[in-house]
Amino acid sequence: MFRYISVLALLCGLIVPQWLGAQTIELDGGAKLRLTGRLQVQYNTSSLSRSGEATVGTIPFSTFETRRARLGVQADLSDWITSQIEAEFASRDVTLKNAYVDLAFDPRFGVRVGQFKKPFSLIELTSSTAIIPIERGLRIRGLSRSLLVPAVPGAPIPFPQLGGEPLLPEEQALVASLGYTGYDLGAEIHGEFRRFSYRAGAFNGNGGAAAQPGGHAFAGRLTYRPLPDRPLTLGAAASYLGRGAREEGVSPGRAGTAFEVDAEWGAFRRPGLHLIAEAALGDNLVEERTFSGAQVIAAGFRPLGHPKLEGIEPLLRVSYGNVGHGRADDEGWLLTPGLNLYFGGRNRIMFNWEFFIPGSDRYDAANALRAQAQVHF
Repeated sequence: MFRYISVLALLCGLIVPQWLGAQTIELDGGAKLRLTGRLQVQYNTSSLSRSGEATVGTIPFSTFETRRARLGVQADLSDWITSQIEAEFASRDVTLKNAYVDLAFDPRFGVRVGQFKKPFSLIELTSSTAIIPIERGLRIRGLSRSLLVPAVPGAPIPFPQLGGEPLLPEEQALVASLGYTGYDLGAEIHGEFRRFSYRAGAFNGNGGAAAQPGGHAFAGRLTYRPLPDRPLTLGAAASYLGRGAREEGVSPGRAGTAFEVDAEWGAFRRPGLHLIAEAALGDNLVEERTFSGAQVIAAGFRPLGHPKLEGIEPLLRVSYGNVGHGRADDEGWLLTPGLNLYFGGRNRIMFNWEFFIPGSDRYDAANALRAQAQVHF
């Protein structure tokens, strides 16, 4: 880890002075280096804040946070060999995100080795600089705690716990917390032919850490563009995860599989309708039950032609999740209206108002107002 960070810091030190004049640096032998980065500063509220005397653990009504602060180096070593190293600085500890080498032997066949996102979930694979809402899924401060304390005293808690936190009933929250998505160490093959593209790989299954005895993961994704003159893409993916480490709430050796289908109409920052739909179904690794979820995002980008305000984009997101398929007491809905203001490229200010509606009246609804400023290069 520290070796990667040291290399990244050295490269950034060498690149930044030259990058001020040119974003891409050409080296001897034809190799090219490009500095990449993103900064997302967010303000958010929580309806779950507690009034009265503040104590340790009290949830503040509003807060500012550095949601993401990343710096990386993209290296094009030749016309078929590329590499990327990217680190996250938003938390107290610097963490490694992307760190891989990609060998594009042919447009139809390539190999990627290192740390990167497993090929599962269109919404997860979409960069945080290009997702339409601010958050990919449910993220309201204090919600996990409230789900462990029902509004009706003495009522049973239907939400199983993983690592001391309850599984949140929302599509993206479920596939992420159960480990079917996210960064991992491994290798994959990928390519495109005609209207199809594919990715398939094997991973440690431990979120970027070294493999544990018995731990492993496999994931694959296939996409298809059925109409050559229309912006429609259909996708399907599968993710298999075997837990090897002793993790609170998960029995060692337990394995599970998840499946998802998705569709996208339109594209990021393109005029007109942009629609994303995704549905997932799979094994709940905490209990012998099946989770399910779905998410639909609709937005419409309208160019303004202003020299500073490039365009506006109203949006609406509806997301559903059920921790145990067939039961209503552990399901939930997330509704998110919002508005994005674009200032060129992926630089924008975003506004969301998130409403979480639990499936059981034993729990209170929650909402959060969210605003985020983003710069990207």
